[in-house]
Amino acid sequence: MEVGSWVTPGQPVVRVVDLARMKAEFGIPQQRTPEVAAGMPAELTIDLYPGTTFDAEVLRVGVVADPASGQFLLDSESRLQEFIRKLMATSREEDS
Repeated sequence: MEVGSWVTPGQPVVRVVDLARMKAEFGIPQQRTPEVAAGMPAELTIDLYPGTTFDAEVLRVGVVADPASGQFLLDSESRLQEFIRKLMATSREEDS
């Protein structure tokens, strides 16, 4: 949607999101699935901030592999407050 766009009745214009937690989905090879279970701690990294890790928790491990990649879906969750705190610390280090 652009500034000045027309909207119709019932058309969504805003989406309210729960920012208390962030979720990540990614694939793991089949041979690694026995090592991972729901409730396990995990660490997430993002390319934008190399070397910065975020504590997370495994929510679910898929039971069927993706036919295209052969990998199993892994859902994880990280608290947004920690994410923001680490991003701010990383930004301050880069500004120094």
